[in-house]
Amino acid sequence: MATLEKIRKKSVLLLVIIGAALIAFIIGDFLNSGRSIFGNATTVANVDGEKIDYMQYQQRYSALTENNQQMRDTDPAIIQNQVLDQMIGEILLNEEYDALGIDVSDSELSDYMFKYMLRQDQNFAQSLQYLLQATQAPVELKDPSKPEQLVQDFHAFIFNPAKFGRQEDEIIAQAKAWWLSNEQNAVEQLKQMKFGRLFGSMVAANDLDRAALNADMANSYTVRMVAVPYSSLDDKDYKVGEAEIKAVYEKE
Repeated sequence: MATLEKIRKKSVLLLVIIGAALIAFIIGDFLNSGRSIFGNATTVANVDGEKIDYMQYQQRYSALTENNQQMRDTDPAIIQNQVLDQMIGEILLNEEYDALGIDVSDSELSDYMFKYMLRQDQNFAQSLQYLLQATQAPVELKDPSKPEQLVQDFHAFIFNPAKFGRQEDEIIAQAKAWWLSNEQNAVEQLKQMKFGRLFGSMVAANDLDRAALNADMANSYTVRMVAVPYSSLDDKDYKVGEAEIKAVYEKE
């Protein structure tokens, strides 16, 4: 019995050691690989060796949907693809921007955010109106001909609420995140505009292109067209055989 008791005690100790080793292995793998215990990778995509982290992706997704009522009514899968496509495009284009020396200065960004966003971006204007009410910002449109002043005052409020006798709360922090997200988008838009102007100025039509275009525009045709919708055709008159289906299947 004494021998059995010793074996039992040693077995329990061995199980404890094995269990501790397994836990240490799992934690070590989690910390080293950047994966969760359940094996879900934190990398959403890998673009030319640069990883898109899940947290960055989620922040962009949240910033796009939280204060945008129009986006809330959109299929989440569509928004997810839109955010991912945007982030992939930024990585690819930023390499070209850096190579060409394309950048956006602080004055360019401020000018775009304060003067043009409210007039050109309907989503920005709607979100601004919502956040003005939600934050109870002590600012108002004093001169309808200068709406940019309202944007500047709101920007000053959310980034320094203490100056207006307020403490930063959750909704003000949310408004600040919304502004920073729009700034990031504005930077990308301005870079794309500069890149487009630079690329567009490098492409010009030659004499052959002009001659071909003039020749195409000089020709005139008299055409009579009749459109017959597929829905008006009777399926009985256009039966599809097994051989046709098989041929299409094998081709695809």
